[in-house]
Amino acid sequence: SATVSVLYCQVRNMIKRLTTDVLIAGGGPVGRTVGCLLSRDGIDTLLVEKIPRRERKRHPKAHALTSRTMEIFESMGISAPIMKHCPKEAEWCKIQYSHSLEGPYFAEKNHRDSLAYKIITSKSASRPAHVAQPFVEDALTELSDQLSLSERTGTCVSIDENHSPTTVLTTVQTDRETIEIESEHVVVCDGANSPLRTNLGISMTGPGTLQKFHSIHFNSRKLGAFLVEKDRLGMLYFVFNPDIIACVVGLDITKGDFVIQIPSYDIETIKDIDEQELVLRCIKAAVHGSFNKTDGLVCLDDLQVFARQSWIMSAQLATTMISRSGKCFLCGDAAHRFPPSGGLGLNTGIGDAHNLAWKLSSYHKRQSNSTLLHSYNKERHYADSGLLEIAMQCFQKGMNVPHSMGMTQNQASALEDVCSAIPFVGETVFNAGMKLGRSVATRNTAGVQKILDDWGDIPLFFSFDDLGVCYPPASRPSETQQQIAQYEERFTPGVRMPCITFTDAAGNSSQYSLPRSLTWTFFTRSKALKINNIPNNTQLVTTHVESSRDWDRIDPKVHSILVRPDGYIASVFSTPPSATDIKKMLKTLLFGKQ
Repeated sequence: SATVSVLYCQVRNMIKRLTTDVLIAGGGPVGRTVGCLLSRDGIDTLLVEKIPRRERKRHPKAHALTSRTMEIFESMGISAPIMKHCPKEAEWCKIQYSHSLEGPYFAEKNHRDSLAYKIITSKSASRPAHVAQPFVEDALTELSDQLSLSERTGTCVSIDENHSPTTVLTTVQTDRETIEIESEHVVVCDGANSPLRTNLGISMTGPGTLQKFHSIHFNSRKLGAFLVEKDRLGMLYFVFNPDIIACVVGLDITKGDFVIQIPSYDIETIKDIDEQELVLRCIKAAVHGSFNKTDGLVCLDDLQVFARQSWIMSAQLATTMISRSGKCFLCGDAAHRFPPSGGLGLNTGIGDAHNLAWKLSSYHKRQSNSTLLHSYNKERHYADSGLLEIAMQCFQKGMNVPHSMGMTQNQASALEDVCSAIPFVGETVFNAGMKLGRSVATRNTAGVQKILDDWGDIPLFFSFDDLGVCYPPASRPSETQQQIAQYEERFTPGVRMPCITFTDAAGNSSQYSLPRSLTWTFFTRSKALKINNIPNNTQLVTTHVESSRDWDRIDPKVHSILVRPDGYIASVFSTPPSATDIKKMLKTLLFGKQ
């Protein structure tokens, strides 16, 4: 045992030890957003990503960006490079329902006609965007390089959150060595199957598997040109025919860029052929309406298949987003798994990152204590649970059309579960059942447009759950009202500060937007009020509002508003506060009640 102890000590001495203020485990869009925001504020940060840059897949996992996400990206200075890859709104504002991409088409929904879209575009200077995730990652990677964000390639294999009273020890395995990284905090962004979340003993609640999908990224400029010519532009195409049920995402139709999402039971029906032929048949079935059709209205001789991957649709939320020690935080997919309907997954992760980053920056600049850090879990768990409800409602709404056509998700899942338990005859039974189900589905299509009008479908835009995401003490609508609720501007603690236009004391007209630094903003109608010597070097900008039609319209009784660095209202005053009142309020918000 003595020999073993000596060898152990020798090995420990050979392990490289690094230190940093904040370690980020995972370099996807959420982890990189946290890293960029912390680096911008001058916080010593190290990002660890397991896949080298040159080997990272460019499969477009997400594509819909909300106005709030674009506000955040605008404050980071990357909205312009992202928007370069966004098609014109007219090209992606519709959802189409059809037998195949060639037609016939059963119905369509133009979401620019929706009340939610009109509210969002009138209440924010940043418009929602339709951009494939790899382009978002490119912009974030370029920004992280500009900010000199430290980065290492490796896998975070374990966390010891009790390494010391004030630090966490994370073990990272690279191709060549084992590294131990000591940090005050760890932000866990290592994805939906997060090993570090399991290591921290944090569980997930909710259904782990709603449906299994195969995703194929392909390009055909001839298909794009056909859809443009036939005026069948859209973001999503739901295809129902005897050979396939699928959702085709038009990433950039004029450039012929598409992703097809196929439920696993459709792949199962043709799994006896090789993968390349399988992929081609799936695309042909969605485009032409049949696996076996060799020609059609669209010639696919320019078809390029980039990648195929499988994924599981889930609806889960971590029981907590902060570890027992209060030193590790879950962010993005590590904290929640959303159905893709509604496009809430990536956007919710960016919201997590934005909420957490300024609090970590405040703490490491000694402008606050752990009280502020613990508010991350209280606020984001509250917000994310509401957004998960919305995603589930969208998922159920998305089944309205196939349900009306004789096909339900529950039937497909149940049949798949039953057949998987009968390995010898299951495939035959399953194939026959699905073939029958799809045949029935394609017969009852005449009333689809009426169904969409009466029941609704998957909305592309939400106003309340975009600009209206709120934190306690602000309240959100009940579960039954949440999807139909519309965003209303209000001056209430816990809500996003409206983008009011105002004239200051000097006669200059401005519109409020998110600050580009760790700065609090104090709006007041008192010209004489001056706030100096803010404790702990906290940055506070005081803006004297001489006049504002927006302010008077929203709530003329409000005199002053204190806004956090993330653009959320911290406090509202109906009477003129003193400088001492503001300082006391800041102290309470940053350090808790003393």
